[in-house]
Amino acid sequence: MNVRKRGLALLMCICMIFTLLPFSALADATAQDVVYGTYSGTTWTPQKGLTAENVPYTNNTTGADVKYSKTATPVDGEDDAYNVTLKIESTTKETAPGASAVVLVIDNSNSMTDDRLNSAKAAAKAFVDSYGKSGSGRYIALVSFATYAKKYDFSEGWWPWRDKVYWLDASNADNRIAINASIDKMGRNGGTNFEQGLSAANDLLKDGAVYKKISKDNKFVIALTDGQPTYWGSGYLSGGTGNSCDETTYNKTIAAADTLKKTAEYLYTVCYGAENETIDYSKETVGDFLENRIASTGKAYNAADGGDSLSKAFAQIYKSIEQGISSGFTVIDPMGEYVNLDSASLTGNGASVNNGTITWEPKNGNTVDNPDGSKTTTYTLTYKVTLGEVPEDDTYPLNKDTTLEFKDGETAKTLHFNVPGVYREAPKYMVTYKYANAAPEGAPDLATWGGSYNKDATVTVADKPSVDGWTFSGWELANDSTAVTGYNKGDTSFTMPAGDVKFVGTWSRNTANYTVRYYWNGQPIPGVDEMTRSADVGTKIDNISKNIDGYTVKDGQPTDFV
Repeated sequence: MNVRKRGLALLMCICMIFTLLPFSALADATAQDVVYGTYSGTTWTPQKGLTAENVPYTNNTTGADVKYSKTATPVDGEDDAYNVTLKIESTTKETAPGASAVVLVIDNSNSMTDDRLNSAKAAAKAFVDSYGKSGSGRYIALVSFATYAKKYDFSEGWWPWRDKVYWLDASNADNRIAINASIDKMGRNGGTNFEQGLSAANDLLKDGAVYKKISKDNKFVIALTDGQPTYWGSGYLSGGTGNSCDETTYNKTIAAADTLKKTAEYLYTVCYGAENETIDYSKETVGDFLENRIASTGKAYNAADGGDSLSKAFAQIYKSIEQGISSGFTVIDPMGEYVNLDSASLTGNGASVNNGTITWEPKNGNTVDNPDGSKTTTYTLTYKVTLGEVPEDDTYPLNKDTTLEFKDGETAKTLHFNVPGVYREAPKYMVTYKYANAAPEGAPDLATWGGSYNKDATVTVADKPSVDGWTFSGWELANDSTAVTGYNKGDTSFTMPAGDVKFVGTWSRNTANYTVRYYWNGQPIPGVDEMTRSADVGTKIDNISKNIDGYTVKDGQPTDFV
């Protein structure tokens, strides 16, 4: 009874030991297993327990928590093929990743007839709706200019101590209603102080709500006017005639545009119904003035009175802005050595390939609302790679050092992804040896000779076998062998090619001459010639005796030999 208890206790102990072992201790790694590692310089090192996701980063300027990862999963049904997915998640209660800011600057001087102003309002409101619905963090500010410029405060009511609200996120439907309501309130009055309209836009882009939280390349201005500038400045520092453009007004307006273009990525202009009107001071057309002096290169639009040309101009500007909006992230992702990228699997979403390196500037992330009031925007990019032939059995990274670049305020940041790697066995090629003819007794069995080798391995050629009485020709390449560069018969080694190597050799018997002489009483028999012949070593030679008249073979004399 005690013996049984001890046996049971031992069995339970063994079971417990196996239960406590980690799963990996019981499973062999396969070529499809994925591990993760990090780079130090150009050296990739896999690390036990490392996952696809790296340590999150908190952007001190935007307050966003940034998570980033790179995963690799085997492609079903395909050997050594993997889908690689880059993922960036940005969670914030403040400015969304990829946020952008647009200042609408609209001429509401007396030259803007009711029809023109109403058309401008309609085009601006259509832009607000399209732009606001295109993603999270679509900020809009509004400026009108006549004799003076006005920055629109979107806050309701008037309290002396309240903070003014010049920016609203148009991705919120209620905010779009508030912005469009302000646009509707615009009325006509006075001259054309374009300089102050541009200066007000510059001030707004430097406002704390967007200044450091949105990068310059996501800041835009759309300025609409229907004629030449006639005023500049405000208060005591102002001037202009109110009905024509003098030299100072001309130069001040250009200077304001130049300053604004240093703050915004692009300054778009819309010349409404005045393309061919003349600037009094410079004698150039208003269209040329806006295109060559005010707008960013290639960002000037003209719209005629009536029809839909104005709405088309705003629609084109919207498309241009939306295509240019960046998440603020840039991923540089070079392929690893021996890794082949399936370029066809990489489409859209801001990704391009050059010499095996993917550059990804994510756009159009998926944004979800979180219970705590924050928003998480996720960007993903997936592509397919194949790991080709490798020189030796080892674990190989699918990518070289992969970086995530963005700005924290004005500081450029570079983070490094954990990079996936997979185990890959190098292809093995056989070296075999074979006799080209029947081998003599005692020749070694070649079944175990040779072996498998990686390409470019240095292989030692087997020694020539030996059997007494036989000569072996040496090892030479068989007719159906893979060619071996630089190998000649008799070489002791060679570099393994990418294919099976087959050696053959031939046995041949050694030959020897023999002479038979005939003696009587220790002296050659007169008149009897000796006999000289050749034969293979080891063969039996018989009938060497000879009938000689007058002589009889002495008993015990040999009649044959080997």
